[in-house]
Amino acid sequence: MFDDATIRAFWQTYLDTLDGNHPHRFQAIPAAWSFGSPPPPETANDELVTLVIQGIKTATCGRYLGGNRVDEFGPQIVAGGKGQPLCVIELTEITVRRFKDVDAQFASDEGEGDRTLDSWRTGHWNFFTREGKEEGYEVSEDMLLECQRLRVLYHV
Repeated sequence: MFDDATIRAFWQTYLDTLDGNHPHRFQAIPAAWSFGSPPPPETANDELVTLVIQGIKTATCGRYLGGNRVDEFGPQIVAGGKGQPLCVIELTEITVRRFKDVDAQFASDEGEGDRTLDSWRTGHWNFFTREGKEEGYEVSEDMLLECQRLRVLYHV
C-alpha cells in the first residue's frame, strides 16, 4: 500500500526541517500507517488525518494487544487513504483503559463526530464490531483499549 520511495522522500523532507543534531536524523525511517482497520473508505481516512493536521484530533485508540508499548513513542508517519504520507506525529501518552472507562475528555480529544462521549461510544462500538468480525474477537464493555495522545511534528 505504501510506496517506499515516496515514504523515504517524505521523511527526508521532514528531516530537512530539523537542525543537524536532532535525534530523528539518526534513526531509521519509521513505518507508515493509516487510520482504520479494516481500512475505512479513502475519504474517511483522509478526514481523520485532516483532523490530526488541524489539531482537532489529538488522541486515538485501538484494541490493546498486550505487551510493552514504549517502542511506539517517537515519530510515526501517517498516510492518507491513497497511501500518500501526510504528516509526522509522535505519541505523547499511552494508557490502557476498558472501553467503558473512556471518559468525555478523551472522546472529545479524538475529534470525531460531535466530540461527545455518546458519539464516541457509538462510533467506536461500530468500528470495533466491524474489526472484531474481521479479526475474530468479541467486543465488550470490558475490552481493553490502548488510548494514545499525539501531536503533529510535521505536515504537508
